[in-house]
Amino acid sequence: MNACARGDVQLMRQLITDGQGGVNDRLSSSGKTPLLVAIESNSLEAIKYLLQAGSDPNIGDDEGILPVFACLGIRKIKRDADGSLSHHLQRTPSGQDWLETLELLIQYGASVHEIVANKTMTMTNICNRRHGEGTLVQFFRLLVNEHYQDFDVVGRGGYSALISAIRGRNSAAAALDLLAKAGVSLDRVSKDGRHPLHLAAAEGHDSKPLEHLYGTYGINDINRQDSWGWTPLHGAIDSDSNKFHHEHCGKVRFLLANGADPNIKGLKTKMKSFRRFEKYLTPVELAAHLGTKVYENFLSDLKAAIGRTNDDDDDGMFFDAEEKWSTV
Repeated sequence: MNACARGDVQLMRQLITDGQGGVNDRLSSSGKTPLLVAIESNSLEAIKYLLQAGSDPNIGDDEGILPVFACLGIRKIKRDADGSLSHHLQRTPSGQDWLETLELLIQYGASVHEIVANKTMTMTNICNRRHGEGTLVQFFRLLVNEHYQDFDVVGRGGYSALISAIRGRNSAAAALDLLAKAGVSLDRVSKDGRHPLHLAAAEGHDSKPLEHLYGTYGINDINRQDSWGWTPLHGAIDSDSNKFHHEHCGKVRFLLANGADPNIKGLKTKMKSFRRFEKYLTPVELAAHLGTKVYENFLSDLKAAIGRTNDDDDDGMFFDAEEKWSTV
């Protein structure tokens, strides 16, 4: 197993030839096979050798973690005292080797239709900013070629193929198109009342997923409120990409330019940090609560969206916003 972890193919071949180990042996402590050890060590050459030597790509460890899920970064399953599933630990796959590994596993007969830790393949977190452009689309295409049927399934915490596509940065539009061609309903409303514009506003790195869903697929209910009363505009303002990377974001400005109402009230209880508000807060109040910079950026987006400049005379809406800011 040490040779597998190091990717020492020459030693692996020697040990197997000498009868000192088999490609489907299992560690007594964990049930891990040489293939699982090689996958967890990102030893691509070892993985290739083991598969060519007859390693079974559908044997999991004692926790049931299969090679295809190990490839996606699933490392350990946590259980409660009664033995029931609590949660799993995942290291989001990085680089490109994980995708080549997955392709190899499928080539040698690995199934992509299994469930591990109550998750399907697309209910895991596979997005990583270090991935090359097109990586996500290649992943989805591998699954499509295997007649994968669970693109529409949403897991605990909201992970799904749609969320991954929205988080796909420069690959987002292509990933959304591929999901649509695979039969995924892009305008589906989740149990908590959110539709794809909510998801794109909250989870997208920039405005491209919003623009694509709105312009290409006609998903234009821009002021829809979820079960907390939040609109996509609330989500866009509170998103990390708006709060910390506003100059590259564009989500708030896009929503405002296409009719998002900054005065719709949503429940403050969606976020525990909003206790000082009574019961509801508008996007204006949300922006103000998140700090001076976020609020100033919001005003800038609002002015740009309706074609105004800072020296306009007709600024009643901005007086309202300033008054809210001064009382928050």
